[in-house]
Amino acid sequence: MERQSRTSKIVNIAPAPCLKCGDGASIFIVMRLLFFIAFYISMLTATAGQPGFSKWFDFSTEATFHNILLNGDSLIICGSVWNEETEKLEALFLKMDTLGNIGSFSTYADTLGSHLSFHKGYPLIGTSSGSYLMAGDLLNRDSDFLILWDSMGVAEAFWEYPYASNIKTSFLWDILEVSDGFLLFSTKQIENFRLDIWVTKIDLYGDIIWENSYGEYSIDETIGSIWQEDENTIVLGCSKATDQFVNPPSLLKCGSNWIFAIDSLGSIKWEWQSEPCEGDNVKGLHRTADGGWIYATRHFEVFNQSNWGAAPKFVKRDSQFNLLWERQVAESYWDSNEMIDLKPTPDGNWVGAGIWVLPEPFYAWSNNHKYTPGCLYKVNSLGDSVWVRCDTVALENHTLFHRYGGIAVLPSGSIIAAGGFKEEIFGMDDKSWAWVTKVDRHGCMEEPCLITSVDEASTKEAEGTLCKVYPNPTKGVLQIEAKSQMGMIKLVNTDGQVLNEWSTPSRIKIIDISNFAEGIYFLEIQFPNEKEIQKIIKMR
Repeated sequence: MERQSRTSKIVNIAPAPCLKCGDGASIFIVMRLLFFIAFYISMLTATAGQPGFSKWFDFSTEATFHNILLNGDSLIICGSVWNEETEKLEALFLKMDTLGNIGSFSTYADTLGSHLSFHKGYPLIGTSSGSYLMAGDLLNRDSDFLILWDSMGVAEAFWEYPYASNIKTSFLWDILEVSDGFLLFSTKQIENFRLDIWVTKIDLYGDIIWENSYGEYSIDETIGSIWQEDENTIVLGCSKATDQFVNPPSLLKCGSNWIFAIDSLGSIKWEWQSEPCEGDNVKGLHRTADGGWIYATRHFEVFNQSNWGAAPKFVKRDSQFNLLWERQVAESYWDSNEMIDLKPTPDGNWVGAGIWVLPEPFYAWSNNHKYTPGCLYKVNSLGDSVWVRCDTVALENHTLFHRYGGIAVLPSGSIIAAGGFKEEIFGMDDKSWAWVTKVDRHGCMEEPCLITSVDEASTKEAEGTLCKVYPNPTKGVLQIEAKSQMGMIKLVNTDGQVLNEWSTPSRIKIIDISNFAEGIYFLEIQFPNEKEIQKIIKMR
């Protein structure tokens, strides 16, 4: 179902004083400060010769990154930064090289004093004119906005789109440049509090040409990603709510994947919908070389009437959307688990970035503190897991809520992810940090990095082991994949002392032993009728 509407646009571009680095003196001061910040953090968080890094930045206040794209040999990153003087959130535009060194950055403040807000994964695109377009929300004025930055990081235009009278809230999830302007893809909550999908066509000056909504009035639909086939075919990967329960007696209802194509005027050309409970939203939708489709979605698992979890998974379908394979890449545990992005790699594989909320190893006794690493997942073209790694930042204070907003894949196959995390400071509000990590195509951040390959793990499994554990040796994170459901997992040292234990009701488990000293350990993995012990080597 399509519905047409129209909203207005407010042009609100600030003069130079609203941009940090707006004049020569400011540029000199900021660039000097930037040099010392980059140098200091590089010394703290990077080592020469490493294939990767983990770096974090606060810009002398609070900041976080929301998305990233690769342009030649430069990384373009968008984010937000807190202005201590105005006590407002400002937009952040930043250039960085692939070694994690900041080249320049600019901020933009709303001239009417509103917060400029972003969600992880909010869109950032490069345009054919060499400029960049980013999207966000105005918290105090019920509006979406776009900022157009030139190639030097100066804001050329600020376009505001107030909500129509029938819109409660809006999330602008993607932008696509077309020959005569841009298409904006949003999820909007309408007057009956249901969610629908909206596509807005704007010209090169930000003026609205047309706007359509898609979905049924009484059913929730949300957009996850887009794929452009040609100028007249844009494919939308979405979710649609259903009335089917995941697993009675749970009250959780599951959705379905909904994929449809529109033409250049917004009319639907074709559509496909999966069976209920086969997935929840479509992230990173891509057409594959064989004419099929690949995307990331979520699998739901119910533990009891009120407790359920979700796990990210990759799905591959043929050109007619028949299922070829699906790969769950994380344990079903919490409802916040999801995939943020999915991209192809030069070696013919696929890499995704996601959120994986776990109750261990930090504050396992408290529901208020979850172990929340930023996770990267790599699978091959057949859906076999190549590697998984989950990273956090260790500071003097406890850190939590590590989240990636997007990833960039380099020609070498290395992956760079941008996001943020929070530092918990006793007696104060949590502090936000901007965060960037880089790993090589093997998932390694440092050398030597000995990875147990999928082939090696499969060989061991075929030889009679009940599960495969990799990477081994490890610097901290281990993935355990079993043939059947596991029970208790214990970490034991060479003296037979139990150092930690985990309970899992599934076949897949990731544990983090980075807090333990280097050396030899044993994993004791309990199954319903037997147990298995595997030797683990922990490296520094």
